[in-house]
Amino acid sequence: MAQEKQVKQEKQVKQVPAKDVEDVAGTEVAKEKSNRFEGLFPTWVKTIGLVAPASASVTVRVDKAIDLLQKAGYKVKVGAHAREGENQGYFSIEAEKRLADLEAMWMDPDVDLILCIRGGRGSEDLVDKLDWEKLRKRDMIVLGYSNITGLHCAMLKKGVGHPVTGPSLVTLLGVDKPSRTWFRKMLDGEPTPGVRLTPLRAGTCEGLPAGGLLSLLQKMSERNWLPSWKDRIVFIESPRRTVDIMEPLLDSLVEAHAFDGCAGVVFGTFPCKSTPEEILAMQKRFTEKVTCPVFCGFHYGHTKDNYLIDFRRKVTIDSHHIIRFP
Repeated sequence: MAQEKQVKQEKQVKQVPAKDVEDVAGTEVAKEKSNRFEGLFPTWVKTIGLVAPASASVTVRVDKAIDLLQKAGYKVKVGAHAREGENQGYFSIEAEKRLADLEAMWMDPDVDLILCIRGGRGSEDLVDKLDWEKLRKRDMIVLGYSNITGLHCAMLKKGVGHPVTGPSLVTLLGVDKPSRTWFRKMLDGEPTPGVRLTPLRAGTCEGLPAGGLLSLLQKMSERNWLPSWKDRIVFIESPRRTVDIMEPLLDSLVEAHAFDGCAGVVFGTFPCKSTPEEILAMQKRFTEKVTCPVFCGFHYGHTKDNYLIDFRRKVTIDSHHIIRFP
């Protein structure tokens, strides 16, 4: 009976095709008659600052997203260099320009929230150069995901600013309606609906969240920029990679004792080149190497169902494997 229950749970683990949500953003918006950004942010957000701490995006997507934000009633400020290097894939402009944009937007008294235009590559190049003592004077929300994990790790390590991981500007063009509803609730401090996870090692846990993109977590660990995960619930996502690449990254974090003392681990979405069965097997092998509860199946990552995670909001997982941000 227990074996049948386990098989049923494993069938619930859903992996999606290896396709970045940005690739379908334009199509999603074209199908909608209403503005998907209407009421997306809490009422206290009047002015949104846009920066590109990593790579630039695609001009048509950025234009569309800014237009929707403005039509939804938000004021938008764009970093002086944030749109340089568009339409060049993972190309990143000089770190000094990205650094200047981020610090200027952070300290701008008119800006209520910083929204990263996209991830890409390069946010990790900024962390040694940022003026952390200057930034400490303003408790700014920095919202983004994927490569922005590098910046978020440093913010947590330094105890500076308010990191929030979730859809970036262009990603918001493609995420689904439940993700947008969750986005608003999370930013506004409202309780979120419960989401049933699949247990790999069952157990109840609670704590503040941490985590992000697997490859950046491992890179920040190597550079001694990974924050302590003691008593935290760690969320991990990864796109477009195979198990033979991802598993050594997880093993490296285990060997670095990154998971020692953490309250739990939650795997998000893995729209990868490996099969769902291979990914689940990798996650099970990882579970045997740590001692905390481990779950999979949370809607977080490079897919249309991409739920925002505020690193300052407590998360709980109960005995029924339901995760909530109360």
